[in-house]
Amino acid sequence: MILERTVLSGILSRGRLAPWGTTPADAGDQSDFKGREFQGGTWEDVTFTGEEVAVVIDIVNNATLEHLDVDAMMNKLAAKNIIAARPIADMDQLVRVPYVGLVAMNDIKNYLPVWVGRVIG
Repeated sequence: MILERTVLSGILSRGRLAPWGTTPADAGDQSDFKGREFQGGTWEDVTFTGEEVAVVIDIVNNATLEHLDVDAMMNKLAAKNIIAARPIADMDQLVRVPYVGLVAMNDIKNYLPVWVGRVIG
């Protein structure tokens, strides 16, 4: 699954990504991604484009526990550990979080279109 480049480029050029209805109090550190370049690669045997990496970093820094645990269907321990590890600067730091392995990375990748849909929806 590859997210459409024009959709992600438009979102990234606006600054930060976050789902509608999320406030600073419940959405992490409100990271700003404007002007930042992301390199694609493979982590835990899951491949991401540079654009997908940008969205993953936004998700792990700004999603609520409910977004990760319920919406992304991630293991609750992985979701709690991601939130506790914030801010997460890159994919290498993400995969070092306890309980974030192949399954969690696939959960995040499968959640990308949902998160992006909330932002542009």
